[in-house]
Amino acid sequence: MINSKNISGADSLSFQITGSQDVVILPPAAEDTVQILFQPAVTRLYSALLRIDSNDPFINPRYVVLQGRGVIPELALSSETLDFGQVQVNSDSVLNLVITNNGSAILKVWDIVILPDSSAFTIVNGGQNFNLAPNGSADSILISFLSTTAGYASAVLQMLTNDPTHDTLQIPLNGRGVNFEIAVTPDDSLYFNQIPVGQDSTLTLLLENLGSGDLQVRAHIAGADSVQFRLADGDSSFVIPENSPQHLLQIFFVPVNRGSKKAVLEIFSNDTNHPSILINLCGYALAAEIFSA
Repeated sequence: MINSKNISGADSLSFQITGSQDVVILPPAAEDTVQILFQPAVTRLYSALLRIDSNDPFINPRYVVLQGRGVIPELALSSETLDFGQVQVNSDSVLNLVITNNGSAILKVWDIVILPDSSAFTIVNGGQNFNLAPNGSADSILISFLSTTAGYASAVLQMLTNDPTHDTLQIPLNGRGVNFEIAVTPDDSLYFNQIPVGQDSTLTLLLENLGSGDLQVRAHIAGADSVQFRLADGDSSFVIPENSPQHLLQIFFVPVNRGSKKAVLEIFSNDTNHPSILINLCGYALAAEIFSA
């Protein structure tokens, strides 16, 4: 006969006997089950003692040590916001959101959606429910931004988790559809004056940003006589912002030996319609003594 069951000890409040605690009469060879509920409040080791009083003449009361460790998932994000920046209209950009479990319990993530329902933002990969083991396990979600019109777009990536401090997680999504458009004047060739070896001549190209976003530009001189020409310092890579839409690109003809010189100025940009523009560079170098005579 089991007369009573009770829990004692420093952590006794974190353990609870569930079900009936009435006196139990057990026939010979019969069994009874005692269910214990463990409810930790913080992440640490808990201990208590279960006492069972019965009419057992040999061992009465009987003690059972109760132990449990409180654990908790701890979610960490690679970024609190996904900002896609400026993206060419009808082109897409993909960003990766990494979710890490730095806690001591399994992290569960479910109901991953984009709100409100948006055609501009799409979950490319990782939208299914998943679990992360404790102590640094990670997974990622790929989000795509595709705008069919120029302008700003925003939404929220929402997910539910069992992290008590991030039970409903919302990550802002931002992007801007733009039209990148570059214009170059002149748009075909630059002809330098005849100059003696050892001197230099300068011509200027006008680059204009005719679009609705910041224009990323990279310039490079190539060709057999490329060493006879050079760009002004800082003009190999630059940005033409939409609010200051012009840039003067200086090209120098600096011959090191006499004769006709030719090269090509390559201008690359994020204008998807004109990703590269080629400008012919032509010059003629005279011998220094002939020029001085």
